Amino acid sequence: MPGPHRILDRRTMSEPRKHGLTFAAVGISFSSRVGHAFILWEEEDNQAQMSISKGLGFYPATGNSAYEVLFGGPGVIRSDVDRVPERRLTVLVNTPVWNAALARRNQWHQSGTYQITAQNCVSHVHDIAAVLGLETPASDWTRPLTYIGDLDAANP
Repeated sequence: MPGPHRILDRRTMSEPRKHGLTFAAVGISFSSRVGHAFILWEEEDNQAQMSISKGLGFYPATGNSAYEVLFGGPGVIRSDVDRVPERRLTVLVNTPVWNAALARRNQWHQSGTYQITAQNCVSHVHDIAAVLGLETPASDWTRPLTYIGDLDAANP
């Protein structure tokens, strides 16, 4: 069952197409000892008359050695569509902010380096939240669920 959820409206003008980013996290599970943070990229497609949601997170590339995960190796953006968030914050934005966030996501996808202590799923969420102009709490050595809770609290 999804956890607490708040919607923060940062739109400054009315637009026919709505965009939102949901910063989300899950806790410890069989697949992660610390949890995982990810982003749901949500937008309305007026032509198709439907809403589209893509869950994406930052991971070490498949085949990374333990050395690369610890000291830096290729990172990739991968689907998190099947994850059910335990904690989340949705931020509604206008098109220019959405486009800036997409451009930053593409930078992570094209040239991201994954390092468990510095460039990880939490730092990815942190970076995209900063592009939206949100107050961002410290992300170093922060568990994903804690980070999303702190991000929510820092943006009343």
